[in-house]
Amino acid sequence: MGHYIDYFKTGDVHAFCKAQATWVTDISPRIEHIIGFIESYRDPSGLRCEWQSMVSISDPEETSKLEGLVQNAAKFIRLLLWAAPGGENGGLGPFESSTFTAPNITVVHALAFCSSTVRDGCNLPNIREDHGGKNIVFSNRLVIKADANPLSTFVHPSEAQTLKDHGGIVYSIKNAIHELLGHGSGRMLRESRPGVFNFDKDKPPTNPLTGKPIQTWYKGADTWITVFEDLANTMEECRATVVSYYLPDEKEILELFGFHDSDALEGAETPAANRDFAIFKYLLLHGEGVFKVDYDASANTVQVSVDRSKTVSHGKPALGQLALRLHVWRSIADVESLKAFYVSLTAVDGEHEAWRQAVMSAGGEDDLVSSTAVRTDAGGKIVQANTFLKDDSEVELRIYEATNEGLIRSFVEREV
Repeated sequence: MGHYIDYFKTGDVHAFCKAQATWVTDISPRIEHIIGFIESYRDPSGLRCEWQSMVSISDPEETSKLEGLVQNAAKFIRLLLWAAPGGENGGLGPFESSTFTAPNITVVHALAFCSSTVRDGCNLPNIREDHGGKNIVFSNRLVIKADANPLSTFVHPSEAQTLKDHGGIVYSIKNAIHELLGHGSGRMLRESRPGVFNFDKDKPPTNPLTGKPIQTWYKGADTWITVFEDLANTMEECRATVVSYYLPDEKEILELFGFHDSDALEGAETPAANRDFAIFKYLLLHGEGVFKVDYDASANTVQVSVDRSKTVSHGKPALGQLALRLHVWRSIADVESLKAFYVSLTAVDGEHEAWRQAVMSAGGEDDLVSSTAVRTDAGGKIVQANTFLKDDSEVELRIYEATNEGLIRSFVEREV
């Protein structure tokens, strides 16, 4: 807290970094918190951070269920395409740290979240290289997401119940992998000062995308944010998300979450979503029919159908190749290759723009017709409780209904 106070008094970013380094070492506290200008997602340039403050209560029972994932993190990272099973660096390959230390992960229930959005989880990848990692999963946020079922809007009616039945556990598994193995993996190859490298400059690692020795790396105080600039955040989130989609079909990972029989495996392999447009578009281009999009221009509706028989055989290899590209380019600071690939991949044009317009208009008065691909429900609402200190020093927890009125009342009585 002393570092926080120094930071808020002086604006010294070094004091803030010290606060975060201390935060990382505070393992699984009963009350968890984050405060400050943390994430730069809302800045188009990817540099200015948004104010964010969170207070939560840990859930030891749920956290203990993830211990197996933490303890076996290095084993699961060896399943990714940039690893070198049986080879250098203990099988992790040249694009992972030589001594992989699994970051801490804690499941919490968010009590208060002051930000433009309430995230599924968080970590501080910007300090992981020097201070280690720490991951937080907001359990009650995932429950809201699963209950809201927004994706059922655009899937075929025959798949809606499957999505509803398995959405919750898929969200939980995906989010844990995203934070722990997605953001928790990776190494930046660097020349820290002239002639000083963290890899063998005379025998540099082979770039698996080209089959040739790497030609680029970080220099001096470069970070992935300063190198990739406005693409840094979206690229990193895409990388972590692809990892979280690539690994869940592994039997050993599913067993950690309580799935042991074949029926459970079949259910867990059902894709929950492709939230990120880059992943969505990449699978359309390279997934060999793992899913298709049906667009009806006259009705202005969009519907996605998944071919589950191709999820593992075609979808997973495509995701693996996407993860490999993003991971290697991030590791070697190859901004030119990343830009050439990623900018075109994320461009919403042509038929994709027509789909976007249909999705954006879903639920409007003109669209509330007989189409099964139009959303008519209100969706999930994140209504936060408030705490009040009473005259007798007792703490009152005030909970509000998940309605528009409850949402407004929660904000008004918070007085922020």
